[in-house]
Amino acid sequence: MKKDTIATSADPGLCISPNETLPTNSPLAIGLVMVCGFAGLGLRYLAREHATDDAFQFLIPWYVFARDHGVAGLAEAFTNYTPFYSYLLLIAARFDWVGEPLSLVKAISAVFELGCAITVAQIVWRATKLPLRASLAFCAVWLAPTVIFNGAVWAESDSIWTFFTLVSIALFMRDRNGVASFAMAFSVKAQGVFLGPFVLGMILRRRIHPAWLATLPGIYVVLAIPVLVTGRSLASVFAVYLDQAHTFNRLTMNAANIWVLAGGMPYAIGVAVGMVL
Repeated sequence: MKKDTIATSADPGLCISPNETLPTNSPLAIGLVMVCGFAGLGLRYLAREHATDDAFQFLIPWYVFARDHGVAGLAEAFTNYTPFYSYLLLIAARFDWVGEPLSLVKAISAVFELGCAITVAQIVWRATKLPLRASLAFCAVWLAPTVIFNGAVWAESDSIWTFFTLVSIALFMRDRNGVASFAMAFSVKAQGVFLGPFVLGMILRRRIHPAWLATLPGIYVVLAIPVLVTGRSLASVFAVYLDQAHTFNRLTMNAANIWVLAGGMPYAIGVAVGMVL
């Protein structure tokens, strides 16, 4: 097999060039993407004014702070997220004349949701070389109820770190190093670590030097430079995830996981058990 090709599980004999892009010669595939694309935009538009308690208590005040204080506001920990989200709020605030604060906050998620859909479509295309399947993959992500609710309805930001984890996977599929993208996901939100076992497997299998794991704290530090320069304390920047861990003292909050079956277990014991597992 040539060095610049990758065999797929769908057809071991099929080699895909890592530099190939999504096809543009399939009318059905293109039409499907356009229909799903506009349908997704319509759904997001309809949900633009739906507000949750989190939106009123956190997201809208964060946006207003970013809008009113500008770059100087980075000196304050005005969100309970990592600095990267503060930068996105500052960018969104530049378009304050376009719409309401909540709509602009949701627009941030929508941009990354689109990125997720495109990345998944590329992943499927590289694995199958079938334009229709790639188009269906795009639609499946762009119109997924979980995606619509998380961003368009609840104004949450999980599409951001998810985008970087998908980029990491796509890079590994192209026989490239996706560790830095994984580090970017972790620097956006702690949940990015869910991809950790896969990344570790790729490091061992592809014989990527373990030193690349240093990009996890490294990228976090680089992303924190603007807020540190404006005067935010180092302790505040690096305590974000620790503070988040202390936000709730419950083993589960309606999540469909094993902790539902252990509702009576004391929180401290449950945390210790979970860390061991």
